[in-house]
Amino acid sequence: MTTTTLLWEIFISELVWFSSRVTIRGLKACGIDVENFVFIAVEKEAPYQVCAFAADDTFLKLGETDALADLDTYTEAVKTNVWSGYENKIHSLALPGWVRTGE
Repeated sequence: MTTTTLLWEIFISELVWFSSRVTIRGLKACGIDVENFVFIAVEKEAPYQVCAFAADDTFLKLGETDALADLDTYTEAVKTNVWSGYENKIHSLALPGWVRTGE
């Protein structure tokens, strides 16, 4: 494993690209045959080097589990019209003491 490969593995997993198995499942459901999911990384500056990555089964399975949990959360929010996020109330806001005293 090279440093470049390690950095891309971290980058891809941080961006949740590892949920690709759900994408593959969706494509197959639409009748599109997919054998593998390959990420192509291209540098933004010359010499524009290119590197291809094929995810292993563990990578894809973890992503699938994560993506399906997200879909369950979304489905529940649509059903109940309760969306996660900040509390549904007005929060107090006050100036710091040093502003109030003119310090």
